[in-house]
Amino acid sequence: AHLDCRLLPGSDPIAFAEQIRGVIADPNVTVEPLLEARESVASSTGSPLYRAIESAARRFNPEAGVVPSLLTSWTESSLLRPLGIDSYGFEPYALDDDEVSLSHSDDERISVENVKTGFEILYAIIRETATSPPSQ
Repeated sequence: AHLDCRLLPGSDPIAFAEQIRGVIADPNVTVEPLLEARESVASSTGSPLYRAIESAARRFNPEAGVVPSLLTSWTESSLLRPLGIDSYGFEPYALDDDEVSLSHSDDERISVENVKTGFEILYAIIRETATSPPSQ
């Protein structure tokens, strides 16, 4: 059996595997990671980049909420964060139900308006972080 696990930041993958072994409690069953287990860490929600994301999102949609989330997929964030690089899974799009339903389909697409607005939001984030003083 393959068990695909996404651990929360701060969780110890080795301790998690031991916990799974304890739950199974069968010496005939082995538990082995398919990929190198990495401890997950979260980027700060107080960083200049996070503040720029909040600012840009609210500028384009005053009711937008920017909150940390857990993705059901994998990103390179787990490789960047240990290097001290803040990394966030931010999507600058306002997808309607139809666009969401096309995600990963043979006909995956978003509207031209979402592409345009997404570019403007990302550009605003880049401008703000490029012109803000470095964090201490």
